[in-house]
Amino acid sequence: PRWRIDVPKGPRKDGGWNEQEWQDMGVVRESQATSYSPHTHSHPHGDVLASSTKVLKLTNHSAITMTTQDARKQAQFAQYALAAAHEAFHAAGLHTLPLKHRRRMGVSLGSGIGSFDDIVRTAHAFSTHGYRKVSPLFVPRLLINMAAGHVSMALSLQGPSLSPASACTTGAHALGDAFQLIRHSHGAIPVMLAGAAESCIHPLAVAGFARARSLATSFNRDPSSASRP
Repeated sequence: PRWRIDVPKGPRKDGGWNEQEWQDMGVVRESQATSYSPHTHSHPHGDVLASSTKVLKLTNHSAITMTTQDARKQAQFAQYALAAAHEAFHAAGLHTLPLKHRRRMGVSLGSGIGSFDDIVRTAHAFSTHGYRKVSPLFVPRLLINMAAGHVSMALSLQGPSLSPASACTTGAHALGDAFQLIRHSHGAIPVMLAGAAESCIHPLAVAGFARARSLATSFNRDPSSASRP
């Protein structure tokens, strides 16, 4: 197998696990990662972000060139999935295969929440300005299976397209489904591109996890120490 890991510090392949073992996770204080600071309350939800968690450092690394039109159609989690999928596909040397050999290749790519930001922004626009402010792309961007759909279309993978959604275990679930499909297809499905993508760092999501007491708050002064390993 060939791995591609797009993490907050930037794309990682193969050696990414060693860096995680070193606790170099790319987690920083929220005021370092964004242009606003919760301590000055310049963000409307700064108090939530400051008291409950610190967001991840974002990068502009990408394996693909995306037009503005494509970006409008695809939620951020789907864009992450596309970038990682392209790089994994190339790392495995599958990009050199002619299209006829991709007909039996499939995708098992899920997401725990999907486009959380689209839900929040559209709900606000709808409640404030009515249904005419709801984008016609709202539903297509929202669906969990759109990441797998965009990847299969971009890479011309015409085999099975699966989209598990099982919270934090979605990635492992996708890998397991892909393995079982290859194993029991008796050669009909020789290759599956598997994994998961997520983009749910939003004040409302953070508030929800904080209210559920699912976030570590003892390491706010040193966020990198919160991950063990």
